[in-house]
Amino acid sequence: MFLPSSPLKNQLFLILILFLIVPLFIVSYFSQSSMYRASTKFVTENSELNADNGVALIESYLTQFEKTINDLSFTPPFQHFLQNLDDLAYSQQLFVFDIEKPLRISIVNKPEVVEVIFIDRSSNIYPARKNMNSIMNYSYNLLNDPVYEQVFSKNSFQLIGPHENKLVQSPKAMVVSVVKPMINYANFTIDGWFMINFDLKSIIEIVATAHSAKTNTIFLYNISNGMYIGDNNVSEAIIHKVDSLFRNNSANVESQIINIQSIDYLLTNRSLMFDDWRLVNLVSFDTLMKGTKSTRNLTYIIGAICFIVAFVLSFVFIMQILKPVYRLKHSMSLFGNGIISKVHKIPRNELGYLIQTFNQMLDERKKMEDEIVQKTIWGKEKELLQLQAQVNPHFLFNTLGTIEALADRGKKQDMADLIHEVANILRYNIRNDKGWVKLHEEIEYVQYYQNIHFYRYHRPVTIHYNVDASAHNLLIIKLGLQPFVENALKYGWNELKNAEYFAIDLRITVVDNRLHIRISDNGPGFDQQVLEHLQEMLQSPADRMIPFFSRHTGIYNTYRRFRLIYGDALTISFDNQEHSGAVVTINIPASFPDPYTEAE
Repeated sequence: MFLPSSPLKNQLFLILILFLIVPLFIVSYFSQSSMYRASTKFVTENSELNADNGVALIESYLTQFEKTINDLSFTPPFQHFLQNLDDLAYSQQLFVFDIEKPLRISIVNKPEVVEVIFIDRSSNIYPARKNMNSIMNYSYNLLNDPVYEQVFSKNSFQLIGPHENKLVQSPKAMVVSVVKPMINYANFTIDGWFMINFDLKSIIEIVATAHSAKTNTIFLYNISNGMYIGDNNVSEAIIHKVDSLFRNNSANVESQIINIQSIDYLLTNRSLMFDDWRLVNLVSFDTLMKGTKSTRNLTYIIGAICFIVAFVLSFVFIMQILKPVYRLKHSMSLFGNGIISKVHKIPRNELGYLIQTFNQMLDERKKMEDEIVQKTIWGKEKELLQLQAQVNPHFLFNTLGTIEALADRGKKQDMADLIHEVANILRYNIRNDKGWVKLHEEIEYVQYYQNIHFYRYHRPVTIHYNVDASAHNLLIIKLGLQPFVENALKYGWNELKNAEYFAIDLRITVVDNRLHIRISDNGPGFDQQVLEHLQEMLQSPADRMIPFFSRHTGIYNTYRRFRLIYGDALTISFDNQEHSGAVVTINIPASFPDPYTEAE
């Protein structure tokens, strides 16, 4: 039964028998899970009760101040004050005599309240100070402070998180504020806001009284700006985790289990009466889940012992079964990456028959690939040579015409210099480089062409070369840049205008291992009809010949060469710039294998 030549199903049957140990793990898992659910339910109910009590406590405490402000807002003196805010001196007098006193009386026995300040729509402040020795900063520009600026947008009783009390020059203090808009009942408009400033430490103490156990961490959190009000138990790690939950909309569930620095917490959040503020209650599971953890550890120990026993008993048999499977898997993985590797050491069973069939398929695939590669290389090599042959004579004929013109004019020195440049070009064209050159060599070739153009018209052409130093030695297809420069000169340059009239910018950068080439000029740009033909060329299949380019072969042949070499790795575009001039962008891999080298 256990010989290598026995049927595979008999060998797998042995594995199934060994896996009868699985029920033990199932029983252990469900017992642990039941204890965990019971503990979690208790903790969840307790945490939700604490959160509800905390919301009630905080809202009850703060709304008492809202009631005081509401009672004041209906009084005739206060309404008279609101209706005379345009007269600053008179309104300040009214505030001091009619409003400040009742406000100070309402906060005198509240040690946590620092002061109450009324702010009108013109940013004027009217303070009711508990500490008469404090110095107010009446000239402070509220609208330039993001904290105070938000006061003017409040249309209901709202909370502002911890901030420095900048309206008081001395002494400085960190405060938490509630803002109450005040309605002028003469026209039912909001003409000002009361801002009640609380000492931050006192508010933190009030929030801390909402939880009932040392394992709890409770604080107020603003989901829009990340501000929070809490004691020293609220660490940066807790705030970062809570912030990510709210920003990813993962805190919509009122209670959930989260992990912070390898510690499990039950997070319970409740909405407050204030916009964007939540009460967050965190309960640590470390002390509450000891029984569950002990059960889990015992389950792991029993499971580990059973696993070791089963592993020792079945190791030899499993390895004998799986070795051929691993060899087949490895060979199939290599085949997926384009590498053909046959499987050796074939067992004498059903799996061996499958491996033999796979090896035969690899042999047939290898033959087919060899035939396709030879045909593809031959066809691509032939087409590239044809395109190269079209590019070289086209430029050479134009150059010979220039030499003839110089000879007719008797400009011997210019003709000698031009012949030298032509020699450089011919040497470049006929050298055996298999169609690949370094980028700096292709740029030198463009400069040869630039010099020839100067000798032809005796007017300089400005070409700005902006090339990354890291790109100089990268390989590019031969004669890949010059046709675009020649096209820019042919349709954008005018010999009747000054040299400053026209310029070409050749910009080459390397980004993310890709070569970005941008050739632009400040001439009239592409004609709209030409642009349409160029777009048709880019969107057409590689083997389709567009009639327009039967008479304009320079750009078309260069594009075809790029497409044949780089295939889908090529990105090229033709467009007009916003103000004037044409622009051609080419994006190709910075490192690309030479197909001729590979073929050899």
